[in-house]
Amino acid sequence: MLLTASLPLEAKAIKYWQVDLSGKWEIIQRECLPTEQICNTTEIPRIVWQPKNLREKMRHFFGSLTLQHTFQIQQIPALENVTFFAGAMASTDRVYVNGKLIGGFGQKSDKRFLAPLWMVPRQYTFSSNLLKRGENTIKVVLNLWDEPAGIHIRPLLLVDTQQIGRISLGNYIQQLFIPIAIFFNLLIISLLLSVVFIFKLHSRKIGYFLLALFTGGPYVLSMTPIPLPLPYLMQKQLALFSGLFGVIMSVLYFLHTFKPKVTLLDYSIVGIGIAAAVAHFFMPDYYHLYWYSLWIHPMVILYLALGDFIIFRYGKNMVAFEKSYKAIGWLYMLAPFFDAIDYWNRLGYSIGSPFSHLVAIIAVVVVLAIPFREAAYFRDLSAKIKIDRYGDMVRIARDLHDVIGSDVTAFMQMIRNSTLPTTVLSKFENNLQIILDNLREIVYTLQGNAQHTDLALRFRDYIYRFADPEDQRIEMDISSAPDFLSLRESTEVYRIFLEAVSNSMRYSDASKIKVSWRVKPNTVFLAISDNGIGFSEKEIIQSGLNHLRIRAKTAGGHLRISSNPNQGSLIAFFKKKKQRD
Repeated sequence: MLLTASLPLEAKAIKYWQVDLSGKWEIIQRECLPTEQICNTTEIPRIVWQPKNLREKMRHFFGSLTLQHTFQIQQIPALENVTFFAGAMASTDRVYVNGKLIGGFGQKSDKRFLAPLWMVPRQYTFSSNLLKRGENTIKVVLNLWDEPAGIHIRPLLLVDTQQIGRISLGNYIQQLFIPIAIFFNLLIISLLLSVVFIFKLHSRKIGYFLLALFTGGPYVLSMTPIPLPLPYLMQKQLALFSGLFGVIMSVLYFLHTFKPKVTLLDYSIVGIGIAAAVAHFFMPDYYHLYWYSLWIHPMVILYLALGDFIIFRYGKNMVAFEKSYKAIGWLYMLAPFFDAIDYWNRLGYSIGSPFSHLVAIIAVVVVLAIPFREAAYFRDLSAKIKIDRYGDMVRIARDLHDVIGSDVTAFMQMIRNSTLPTTVLSKFENNLQIILDNLREIVYTLQGNAQHTDLALRFRDYIYRFADPEDQRIEMDISSAPDFLSLRESTEVYRIFLEAVSNSMRYSDASKIKVSWRVKPNTVFLAISDNGIGFSEKEIIQSGLNHLRIRAKTAGGHLRISSNPNQGSLIAFFKKKKQRD
């Protein structure tokens, strides 16, 4: 039986030479994989119309088919080279023109490692001398390891090599550059997010988010023409596990993001999917794995739909993000829709949606939008809180200055006009001046206008002004070396000093109080000790001394409070300089 193809060689409408190879092809030989004995019982048609969607008629076949097509050439083209072009083949191939091998994709030595490169358009250039006037034969040895078996994306032709770019551009963009770009973009984004999230130690739901990204990687990789150095069966197992497990982790992420409380039922639904994802590793051969994938694919669609249901059902609880999540929900709905189209195509009912297998992974991309949207919202909210807080601080500072400051100043003026002895008045005035200075410092700090001053000078000034000149209880051992503390840290250390010294002088009934301030290149040390009546641990908790621990933590240091009844007390602050300071 002579098979012919249309030959637009001399047609005036065609501006370049080409031979259309679509039409009827003859299957002249078949070979099953040794592990796939059941395929020997499969009915193989002798004639197929442009070998496309072969799974529709040969679902049990896993092996090699040799397809042959005969075409007529009335005149040898005046070209040095011509190119065999096919939009895509599944899975690997060898192509012969008039018995001469002109090219092929996939490893030939070991069938276990044949790489599924069906997404790459084929371009095999050969010398025009291989063609002859009259009848010519093209033969394709096609290996069927994948679901979209056959030469399934047009065009299929011999063409002028100089014109091949015009034909192949769309095929390469669709089948090569888009999937590779999607995969590597997801890989880079997931790695960057992993660094950000892991080192900031975010909540458990972020762990599900990262698992959704990483486990979804091999599924995306299975849709790109990037062969892995793994047995083909393992590649398919990995892709199935990746697709289902990645979708399940995204569902868990949605549950912990939107739902107020994740119940046992939720975890049970997730557990069913995980069990199915793990079980397929026990599939012994391609045939069983293929049929397993035919019913696991609907599970992926159901979990995608479940994720979308969670967004719409519980997203309204996230009042601040309600509009954003509705938009994300509608976009996410494309994932189960296009995945269903992809599944329909696998069953042999072509809908003509070549992008379905790419758009099906939109779920992973959409998941990325949620943490970015949350981060932007909380960043704006934080900025607003800081502005409001600053306004409150300025208002409090103004009230302190106008009300308490004026009262203290008026009291000082009244003391100056008093008839009390000069020594008593001087002591009162010094104490009030200290209160006023501390009040001004608080006001300046709240307003953001505080100035950094030497702590050693402030310690000495307070002791000289607060203590009685004839009082010999206070002993000072204060270093004059400059410290490395920030303004905020200096303020907290000074207030620790004020509280500790004030308490010792008022409550300890001590005959000796010692203040030590030591500054070294990498450390600062403050200690206030006395030989007074001391206090118990219970009194620390009930008194203001417990607040000193908070101040020490704010200053980035460590505080030690040590005391026993009638054995004196020690309050010590220690801070080590960080390497980045």
